Amino acid sequence: MIKELREKLNTATELLKNLEDGDLISIAIIEEAINEIGRCNEIFNIKNMEKLSKRVLKLFRLREKDSKIPGMIQEVLSLIINLFDEDEDRRREVLEKINLLIPSMNSVLKSCLLSSMNYKQKKDYPEDYFNNITTDTNMLKDFVVESLEHLERAQIDIVDLEYDTTNVDKIDSVFRAFHSIKGSSSFLGLRNIEEVAHSLESLFSMVRDSKIRATKEIIDRILEGIELLKNLLNIITINNFDVEKIKLDYKNVYIYDYISEISSITGHKKIGEILKEDGKINEEDIQEILIEQIESKKKFGEIAVEKEKVKEEDVELAFSKQQHELRKFVSSYVKVSHEKLNELVDNVGELVINQSMIKQKLLNMIKDVELERVLNALEQIIKNMKNIVISMGMVPIEEIFNKLKVVIRNTSKDIGKIVNVEFYGEDTELDKNVIEKIYDPLVHIVRNAIDHGIEKPDEREKKGKKRAGLLEISAYHKGNNIEIVIKDDGQGIRKDKVIKKAKEKGLIAKENGLSDKDIYNLIFLPGFSTKETVTNISGRGVGLDVVKKNIDEIKGKIEIESKEDEYTKITIKIPLTLAIIEGFITKIGTNIYIFPFDIIEQIITVNNNDFTKTSDGDYMIYHNGRHIPVIVSGKILNEQNYKNDIRDFIIIIIEYDNIPYGIAVDNVIGKQETVIKSLGGLFSDNSVFSGGTIFGDGTIGFVIDIDKFIEKAKGEITVE
Repeated sequence: MIKELREKLNTATELLKNLEDGDLISIAIIEEAINEIGRCNEIFNIKNMEKLSKRVLKLFRLREKDSKIPGMIQEVLSLIINLFDEDEDRRREVLEKINLLIPSMNSVLKSCLLSSMNYKQKKDYPEDYFNNITTDTNMLKDFVVESLEHLERAQIDIVDLEYDTTNVDKIDSVFRAFHSIKGSSSFLGLRNIEEVAHSLESLFSMVRDSKIRATKEIIDRILEGIELLKNLLNIITINNFDVEKIKLDYKNVYIYDYISEISSITGHKKIGEILKEDGKINEEDIQEILIEQIESKKKFGEIAVEKEKVKEEDVELAFSKQQHELRKFVSSYVKVSHEKLNELVDNVGELVINQSMIKQKLLNMIKDVELERVLNALEQIIKNMKNIVISMGMVPIEEIFNKLKVVIRNTSKDIGKIVNVEFYGEDTELDKNVIEKIYDPLVHIVRNAIDHGIEKPDEREKKGKKRAGLLEISAYHKGNNIEIVIKDDGQGIRKDKVIKKAKEKGLIAKENGLSDKDIYNLIFLPGFSTKETVTNISGRGVGLDVVKKNIDEIKGKIEIESKEDEYTKITIKIPLTLAIIEGFITKIGTNIYIFPFDIIEQIITVNNNDFTKTSDGDYMIYHNGRHIPVIVSGKILNEQNYKNDIRDFIIIIIEYDNIPYGIAVDNVIGKQETVIKSLGGLFSDNSVFSGGTIFGDGTIGFVIDIDKFIEKAKGEITVE
């Protein structure tokens, strides 16, 4: 571990010396090394190294804003490399030097961040700002209803634009919504709403004219603006259209911070400003041209040339500079179709496999240190390329969360419930292929949580709960998986009701021996519903079976936990990417099998005193104070020539559904990144495989679907 970390830091230090813009592989290697700084916490028991890692990474990403940054990072990395010195006094000296560097790092970081934020001086509302608000209650009521409808429609269209940024109809629809709100608010004297709507209209005008793209950052800012407008409209309703009360509340809602953010995007320099900076025109000339522009409606540059204030080439140069400023903001990415990205991932997977095969064959034929060094370097480059390609296909789950906000609001409104929603982990990234599959299941789950789970306000009040229900939705990384949790504080799942309905439908004969998990899993059977009446939300028995089917398709897993009258929590566990996993390679019989590495707790061998044999012929081992059932994998996988004496096995300890299992294999080969390939129809009958892979020597390995493997094993062993 120490040697590997030291090599990464040395490589990053060397790459920093000659780093060029656009060298994505070098940038990826440097960022990976900086992230690894945090591991010094566990290696040397030094606190706050993780914070230092994050600070250095921020500086690295702002390196273009200050020429001192690359040298500063090189100095930090060099000092950290010196921490590997075994002399304790030397380490203390290095840590003191790092601590001395931190204030200057913070100073540079703060300077860069403030300059990028482009804050304007705070601007208070003028005394007469709210003096012209209409006192006509009916007009205000109509305006609020109409504006909220515009914003609801705009919100849906904006979320759709994340998937199709060039959809002209959606862009026009959003532009019209803001334009309409701006015009109506101006007529009614609501200047704060007018200014916010105007800034959003200006931004979308640039999107509509193809001057900027509807990037994720821009969409985030627009969604913030919509929430701000909704709050301003709600103030009117909350105050029962009393203008004096509305004014008082409006004075406490400061809009100019948000408008400044939008201005930093739309507020590029005018042609006249650029010409003045270049010394081609003075302030008097600018004012003269602006006055004529009002009367003639001609463009500024056109009038300036006609009046012989500047030459035509001066205007062209100024226009070129203006467009360059815009491109700094909008040209940070290239749009690539999803199909091409998937094809690239597949090809990189093939490249990883073929590189491994070439390396193994060459090293078997030629024993040469220089050749091995070159092949190792090639392997590292391909690994970095693979990581970059996979990251290109990753998107934040925030785009789904934004859609769910609309679903939750509309569903709760339709059935007369009050629901507050809290989101956590919006920046958690998932493979786009997974994102597309997970949206529909999440919609079903949140709708069910609101309809089945959260009670009506009066009912909640009788139970001593708050009138408003709470829905918490979170996403976070756990090993090679993402876990998405949906939790409501409603009435929970009534197990007796589920069992009764299952008996009525003939799904179970008796309830004896059913665990909570077994009971909750009945909910996922086709046609199952405990809803007595059919609504447009639920009750038809369609939904949760589809949820499970969709999650199964992406190799995911769904679990339910519930307590009556307190909560229901649904956890969805899905792989980070469908293309590549961290695999643990084993040999069972004559074949190679790969288990997911992140589920493995321990690997052990047993002696005569560690195991017992049950009356059914199954093995049970005693390890770390636990009795653990053993799954003889050769038997489950129908292998012919596997070991059958437990003392010859290697046991892989895992925990599944809070139950420990020992998976007995013949041999272990080691950990390896595994490119998962489809096995085709030949193995379609064998449900315990999630795919296959090809190793460097051409051997085919089978990737184990651990859920199906355990379920199959449960039918053949006794779990106590």
